[in-house]
Amino acid sequence: EERCMKLRRPQKINHFPGMQQVAHKCKLARHLNRLRDSLPALFDFHPETFNLPVDAKALQRACGEKHKRTFIVKPDDGACGVGIFLTRKPERIPATLVCVAQRYITRPMLIDDRKFD
Repeated sequence: EERCMKLRRPQKINHFPGMQQVAHKCKLARHLNRLRDSLPALFDFHPETFNLPVDAKALQRACGEKHKRTFIVKPDDGACGVGIFLTRKPERIPATLVCVAQRYITRPMLIDDRKFD
């Protein structure tokens, strides 16, 4: 509230309280996974998601031995596509990298022929 009182006439605030809970990939993934566990019929719209390095063993099991599934790896602190890569081998993901690994969707939903999130 104090910040709002100091604003001048043309100034605006573009952050909402708690915005980091949805703006950071790992936090958003954790919340969506929890909601999927609690309400599976309502929260089945996002792909299988793993928070790394915490969920590294679960990702290994999901990939299986034959590495047939493709995952997109997104660094938690990345922006504008920097640091994003695809892999079928979870061992290629640095063990200390804080990131989200999601099952890659080859035919995603599009808006005006563009991907969105």
